[in-house]
Amino acid sequence: MDQATAALLGAMVGIGGTTTAAGLAAWQGRWATRTQIDATNNQWRRQVQRDAYGALVQQAMSITRLFDEVHYKICHGQYADSDVDPAVDAAVLCMIYPQRCSQ
Repeated sequence: MDQATAALLGAMVGIGGTTTAAGLAAWQGRWATRTQIDATNNQWRRQVQRDAYGALVQQAMSITRLFDEVHYKICHGQYADSDVDPAVDAAVLCMIYPQRCSQ
């Protein structure tokens, strides 16, 4: 093998190695970017779900407090709505809260 062939072969190996390294670096960059985008998207999605569930729990607590207030008023004779029969409301509350009606 003469010097020209060795130099040409060495240059080709160098070009191949450089091209491979550049391709791997580009692929790794794309992979890291995609991973970061996915992680950010998942974090945003979890935050939206957390907010939605928090609002749902707050509404459920409000309804529970309302039922508790109506139940208290019915049990203590403070319910004075002339359009609604208190016995009907008591029956409805017993269906909702059966453990309270056994007291």
